Amino acid sequence: MLLKGLARIGSVELALILSDRPDTSQLDEDVQIHCIQKVARPPLELLSFSLRARQKIQELLGKGQVDIIHYTNDYCGFALPGQWIGKPLVATMHHPYALEAQVYHTEVGWHMRDLVRYQVARRPFLLNSLQRNLCNRSRKLIAVSRFSANAILREHKIPPDKVTVVPNGIDQEVFNPGILGLEMKQRWGFPSQRVLLFTGRLDYSKGLTYLIEAFNKIVQRVSDVRLVIVGEGILRNQLLRLARRRNLRNAVKFTGRLHPQDLLKAYAAADIVVCPSLMEGFGLSLLEAMAVGKPCVAAASGGMSELLATWQNGVLVPPADSIALQLAIETLLSDSNLCQRLGMAARKTVEMNFTLEKMAQRTLAVYHDVLNENCSD
Repeated sequence: MLLKGLARIGSVELALILSDRPDTSQLDEDVQIHCIQKVARPPLELLSFSLRARQKIQELLGKGQVDIIHYTNDYCGFALPGQWIGKPLVATMHHPYALEAQVYHTEVGWHMRDLVRYQVARRPFLLNSLQRNLCNRSRKLIAVSRFSANAILREHKIPPDKVTVVPNGIDQEVFNPGILGLEMKQRWGFPSQRVLLFTGRLDYSKGLTYLIEAFNKIVQRVSDVRLVIVGEGILRNQLLRLARRRNLRNAVKFTGRLHPQDLLKAYAAADIVVCPSLMEGFGLSLLEAMAVGKPCVAAASGGMSELLATWQNGVLVPPADSIALQLAIETLLSDSNLCQRLGMAARKTVEMNFTLEKMAQRTLAVYHDVLNENCSD
C-alpha cells in the first residue's frame, strides 16, 4: 500500500525488495523492484526471505544507490546488513507481539498443547526479539497507531521522540462502495439472507469465540441472518466444533482465504462487518470494510478504537463481551437507516484521514526528517 501511495505523490525514487511481485500498473518506470522468490515454507520462510533480502540490500548499498532504508515489516531483523555503511534506517511498527502473547495466555491459560501450537504458528517471542533489534538499530520508527506506539515505547524502552504515528492508508479506488456483492452471496448460498462478515486470522486474539456466542443468540431472534468467517488459522477446527455444538452448521460459513478480488466482493456482500479482536495494532480489515462503506461493529481494543466512534461512523463494544457484541449487532439489524448512515460516515472517515496519499505524505515527512538529521551528524 505504501508503495502505491509513494508512487502516486511522485516524490521519491524507490528500490524495493519484495517477497511477491506487486501490481506495478500504477508505478513509475524508474521504480526498481527486486523480487525475492520464496524458497522455503513456514517456519523457515521468514529466515530464508530475510537472509536473501539482506544480501540484496548489501548489494544495493555497495553500489551507492540508496539514501534511506525503510523496513515496513517490523520483525525482519534477520535482514539487517551485518556491516552498516552509514545509511539511515526507518522501520514501521505494526503489532505489539508481547501484548498479543499476554492476550493469548489470558484466553487459554498455559495448556501445553495449545501453547505449543501458538508458538509454532505465531512465534511471538522470536518476533518480539526481532522487533526490539529493529527498534534499536533504526534512526526513526513509524507506528501505525497511537496504541502501537505506546505499546512499543513501553516494551522496548524507546525514546518517545524516535516514534512517529503514521496510520495505515487504504486504496479507496480499489475498496469502494460501488462493488457488487450479489454474486458472492449466491456463491455462499445466502442470496436473500443478511450477512455478518468477519475477515482475518483465525486465532485467539481475534475474539471469534465471542462472535460465535453472540451470533448464537442473534440467530434465535433474527432468522434471516448468516455469519461468514473469512480466513485461516490455528483456531479453525475449534471454531467449527463450537459452531456444530451450537447447531449453527447451516448458519455459519467458513470460506478459508479468499483471492483479493473475492475479498472485495465479500465486503460488498456483507450487511455488517464485525471485528471482535481482543488486540489489534491497527485493524486493517476494519479499515477495508469502512472504505467499502459498510457499517462496522468492532471491539474497542488497540488501534481499532482510533478508527471508529460509536454511533458516528460505526459501533465500538468492550472486548471479550459477547452480550455487548450481540446487542450492537441486533441494533444495526433492526435499523437499516442507521446502517446506511454509519456506512456512509465510515467511508467519509477513510476519505478524510486514511488514504494512500495521506499515508505516503506523512511517511515522506519522516524520510525528510531522517535525511536532515543524517546531514547534520
